[in-house]
This record gives sequence, C-alpha cells and structure tokens, in this order.
Amino acid sequence: MSSTRALANHSLYLAKIQLSSWVGQLEAQQLPVTVVAQAFMPAVRGHLLNAYGYLLLTLIDASDSGQPLPQCVAQLPAVAPGKASPGTLNELQRLEQEGWLKALLELPELTPSAANNSPGNLASAAMPASGVDEATLWCNSMEKAIETLGDSLDEC
Repeated sequence: MSSTRALANHSLYLAKIQLSSWVGQLEAQQLPVTVVAQAFMPAVRGHLLNAYGYLLLTLIDASDSGQPLPQCVAQLPAVAPGKASPGTLNELQRLEQEGWLKALLELPELTPSAANNSPGNLASAAMPASGVDEATLWCNSMEKAIETLGDSLDEC
C-alpha cells in the first residue's frame, strides 16, 4: 500500500471519529444543534479534504511532498512524462462539478453570520444545522471511492 493511500485511509478514519462524536453530541441533546455543527463540520470536512487530496496523489502515483494537498483534480501536479493520466480522474473531476464532491468542496466555512446574530451571540451558524446527514454521505462516499479506486490500483 502506498504511503499516500495509507494517509487517505487514515484521514477518512479521523473523519469517521469526528462524525461519530458529532452524532453522540446530537444524541446527548445538551447543546444546540447549530453549535454542535459548528464544532464538528469543519473537522469532518478537513479530514475528508485531506483524504481526497491523498487519494488524488495516489492515483497519479505521486508522493506526499509536504506541499499543500490538492483539493481537486485541477490542482494535481503534472503526471510524469511517459505515464498515462488515470481515467478515474475524469470521473472525479465530474463529481467535483456535479456530485457529492462538489458539495464537499464548496461548503462555506461555518462562521457566525453577523446578519443572523445579535451582538455578542456566537451560537448561531451561517448554515442549516442538518449537516450531519450530509457529512455522513460524504464519509460513506469517500470510503467507497477509496475502496473502489484502491481495488483498481491493486489490479494494475
């Protein structure tokens, strides 16, 4: 297993831990749903973006160079001369335009909205609180992508 593939799996694992804690907080009903979403959505999203970046690097057989991870196909480094660009990149690029990846990539930051808050109140979010369902979909979709693309790489 390549190191970038292992890092993609690890990032997904961290996202799942955050998601599980998020669900636990919602079940406890001790905090407002929007505050819980503000606490967990950035972490889940960040881990999933890392997983996606490592997955992209795995697909082009690039190592983690310490540079910022790509967050979309367009940010990938050039494929080495003589190597073909994997066809799966086209599918991922399509998902970045019209699928679950688009929603993940375009999610606005969960910061307090001055228009929706009264002075001194930081407890309301700039987006709806139903983010746990969307984050669950993203985690499941990322897991499937890593497994599917990993299986394809194993066959090569």
